[in-house]
Amino acid sequence: MEKRVLNKYLKNHSITITGFILPNDFSRRGKVLEVAIETEDFRQYIVTPNPKGKELFDLLYSNVSVHGLISGEDARGNVIIKIKDYKINHRVQFINE
Repeated sequence: MEKRVLNKYLKNHSITITGFILPNDFSRRGKVLEVAIETEDFRQYIVTPNPKGKELFDLLYSNVSVHGLISGEDARGNVIIKIKDYKINHRVQFINE
């Protein structure tokens, strides 16, 4: 798989993306520890767990448009984004059994 290298000039650059909120890391007990937004071109943007980013944990699998700042990249070359604002395009709700 091709590894993208973040251009150092893109750090703190404003970005708006649209995609699905997916779990990206789990605890041993299955709790979601990290979420990412996957765009239609299959790029993953890791969400920083700031207050707005934490709100996305309750919207797993929903389609959203988010606006934020690029804050770096993870070890796999995925861009890390600090969410400033978001809009829910399609919300997925689960029925608790």
